[in-house]
Amino acid sequence: MCSIKVLLPILDDSSLFIARRFQRALEERGTLVFLAAIERHGHVAVSERQLFEVLGGRDVDFFLTEEEAASEEFLSNFDAVLGAKLPMSFRRKYLRRAWKFSSPRPCIGACFPGIDFTPEVGIENRRFLDVICLNSEADFAAYQRLVPESERAKQKAIRLNPSLIRSEPDRRLLKGSVNKVYFFAQAIVPETLGGRVDVLRLLNESARRHPDKTFVLKLRHLRGENNSHVHRERFSYEWIAERVLGEELSPNMTFSSASMEKCLEDADYCLTCSSTAALEAVARGIPTGFLLDYEGGEKGKWNKPARIFLSNSNLILSRQEVLDLVPRTPKAAWVDSVLSAPGDFDRLLSIIREFHDKQGNSVAPMIYPGYWEAKAHSAKTVARRFKRKLLVA
Repeated sequence: MCSIKVLLPILDDSSLFIARRFQRALEERGTLVFLAAIERHGHVAVSERQLFEVLGGRDVDFFLTEEEAASEEFLSNFDAVLGAKLPMSFRRKYLRRAWKFSSPRPCIGACFPGIDFTPEVGIENRRFLDVICLNSEADFAAYQRLVPESERAKQKAIRLNPSLIRSEPDRRLLKGSVNKVYFFAQAIVPETLGGRVDVLRLLNESARRHPDKTFVLKLRHLRGENNSHVHRERFSYEWIAERVLGEELSPNMTFSSASMEKCLEDADYCLTCSSTAALEAVARGIPTGFLLDYEGGEKGKWNKPARIFLSNSNLILSRQEVLDLVPRTPKAAWVDSVLSAPGDFDRLLSIIREFHDKQGNSVAPMIYPGYWEAKAHSAKTVARRFKRKLLVA
């Protein structure tokens, strides 16, 4: 039986992170994976640097407009389209029953971009899909409550997020020593300048108290990147460090724009206010804590939902615990409820095969004629088009 061919669209940095994780997991299972950077409103919302860093130097296979990405002639060459976010053109065609495939169409599915404190919104936005991948048991409960049984019968719902896969703890972590502390920044949490200054000052004080350790503040993106993202960072920690802390910045605190994969491989202890990366750290057995007590936090949009989500985790830190670098052990039941298992990828591939079996074909027979020529053309033109289209200061 020929390999399943999966298209992974990239619309912004969140979908880029998910595409990378899908790519690795699916290729390990013999799946042919193709990456497509999608233009929206005339530009691509990720930079060349982000693509290179996150994909490990791998080129995208296609550089497409939304209209090109939703072309039936193009899509019919794939067995599935998977991602965290899909082009709006997909939604419009699906809801209007406007697909015009001359052959069986691909299975279309999506997961959440990461931690989702409002799964109801995410579920509603994915009701048009063939497959919806939910994060947790709580998400399943919300899905069954929101979606009528008649609609659930037409859609497969599974528990899977490629960023939240349980793995064996890294052996180096079993020693218990902490040399590198990573703080994972998030674009909109804290939401205010005062809150972000407060967090940075607290981290800086902790770094001063532990001069033998290295503190790394992992940036979500560099200045000038992600300007069109739905969650745009107004006050970067790097900018705050320059203008507020200045020479007060502890010498053992640094900033990094490395890929999340590299950061997790390097981290001994992870801190965040609200980042999916923290759950990735939990999945790897890395000591992790959430700081929710910062200036203006109680008035923030995401603070209360975060407290509810983490209420049974044992991972909410006090300010003193951040200063003392006191690790916490997550509750096993909570971890089980929010992390996926590696076998969930196999379940997804089985669903894709079942989808095509019902349509009367196994998997898409061949990449469309001229694919390799188009791929070569894409590789030659990507750099030129990126320079023209990207919103980078």
